[in-house]
Amino acid sequence: MSQPVRQVTINSFYMDIHEVTVGQFKQFIDDCHYRPDLVRVNGWNFERFWQCVARYSPEDNHPMVFVSWSDANNYAKWLGKRLPTESEWEYAARGGLVGN
Repeated sequence: MSQPVRQVTINSFYMDIHEVTVGQFKQFIDDCHYRPDLVRVNGWNFERFWQCVARYSPEDNHPMVFVSWSDANNYAKWLGKRLPTESEWEYAARGGLVGN
């Protein structure tokens, strides 16, 4: 069911052009000794986690997969950044076009 249109004001923001790569996320894990949600919450070991990642993104320069919102948020904080709000994401997904 569609929601009524609401007006939102979006301040200027920056968004990375490219996806986070497997190599970039590996660096975050190594630097912070971070345990992704699939390891921490689901009890997977790192070997199983990386096997699943490699199945869909086999190279370090491929986009990272199997990350939760929490994982992505922690990665962004590590870089001194933040995830976009829902409104920012929708605006960016439209290529900056205003509409409903």
